[in-house]
Amino acid sequence: YVTIPPRPVVQDFLETPNMDLPLLRGIVETPTFTEDGVLETMRGYSPKTKLYYAPPTDFSMPSVSDNPSQGEIKKAKNLILKELLGDMPFVGAAEKAHAIALLFLPFVRDMIDGPTPLHLVEKSTPGTGGTLLIRAIAHVCIGREYTLLPEGGDGEEWRKRITAVLRTSPVIINIDNLRKPLYSAPLASALTATEWSDRILGKSEHKSIPVRTAWVATGNNPVLSEEMTRRSVRIRMDAKMEYPHRRPLSEFKHPDLLLWIKENRGLLVWACCTLIQAWIASGRSSGDETIGMYENWAKVMGGILSVIDIPGFLGNLDEFYEGANIEKENTKLFIVKWYQRYRTSSVRAKDLFDIAISEEVDLGLNEGKNLQSQRTALGIRLTKMKDQVFMLRQKDGSQLRVVVRKSDQSIEHSTAWFLETGLLRRGVKGVKKEKGKFSLKKRKDKEPLKARKKHKGPRGKSGETRQ
Repeated sequence: YVTIPPRPVVQDFLETPNMDLPLLRGIVETPTFTEDGVLETMRGYSPKTKLYYAPPTDFSMPSVSDNPSQGEIKKAKNLILKELLGDMPFVGAAEKAHAIALLFLPFVRDMIDGPTPLHLVEKSTPGTGGTLLIRAIAHVCIGREYTLLPEGGDGEEWRKRITAVLRTSPVIINIDNLRKPLYSAPLASALTATEWSDRILGKSEHKSIPVRTAWVATGNNPVLSEEMTRRSVRIRMDAKMEYPHRRPLSEFKHPDLLLWIKENRGLLVWACCTLIQAWIASGRSSGDETIGMYENWAKVMGGILSVIDIPGFLGNLDEFYEGANIEKENTKLFIVKWYQRYRTSSVRAKDLFDIAISEEVDLGLNEGKNLQSQRTALGIRLTKMKDQVFMLRQKDGSQLRVVVRKSDQSIEHSTAWFLETGLLRRGVKGVKKEKGKFSLKKRKDKEPLKARKKHKGPRGKSGETRQ
């Protein structure tokens, strides 16, 4: 039973210096596993987790076996896969595996030493059920709605909103219904942080806040930056109909899913804890798949899903990276246009500016700001592209390997850039083949563009006519 103490009691506590009180990390309403794999089901404060377990008075669940039987595992899987998630139109096994990983995350968060990725619920059509999926998971894990994080405009707005939300120690944060491309440096930092430090709004003090939340975002075919794509796992849903929200209720196993969860929450929490306990009893093996920056999360989630025989974990990463990362596609198109115009000549950022801001390429150089800030942004973007490799397919089927290089020479006191290229062909006459590999013919041209224009001689060594 939790109550708000009287004001005089609170004032006495605040005015008493150096009180010997235990650290309270948060209040939870669901049993959780400790770092060493012990399920905490006793009401009250836990010194191990530093959490206060205060379930609703009407909450109860069956006891979880130390070593769940095959019958218990089968019953638990049926509750989650068929009853809870059975009507969700996942496009593949990986999507379902990631949804289950999200469901398990609040129970095992203390067993994961490190950050956790953004669970991106993407849909092809509004009304598919992405938001309902997250609401259902939240109602199982915490018995209520998730914490909403509205989209920010610029980086400063994102930072303030993230700080305000994290101060409430939320279990699940959802950025619902993304409408704009997700480009946010503060959010990217929060997704790889175990602690978030920021200045408190209206005060001069900085506060460090533990990041223990489950991150979620939903949207209809959302667009992500490259850094956000690398920090996300995809849960794609497709109802394969024009108006999914008009699907007859008679087609659903549980027409009012949230009401069914409320009536059966104790049993659903038991199912989650039983499947996690089965993994712990089997020796807490690590998963085989991994993802950069989230290795410990992948070990725990991959291990649990493997033991309970849920396939597909991290099986859609390549497809997701290719489809969601519009920023990299635009960068690649920028490189194509750059090569078509200047080939391997050294150029300045200002020479590439009209390509970068063209409607076809759209590098997103701070739209709406003045030209000088856009040119500065392009210079920063080129610095980030330094030594990156791009493979460009040619009309004859060959692959052109292009590397962005910074020139040793400058042009009119400005930094110069050029493209280093190498042609890679398969089975084309005239290309040297060695031990099953194809040699790369490197071409470097660090001669500034201006110098080349002054030279009107015959063909140079590279075989191209000097302009």
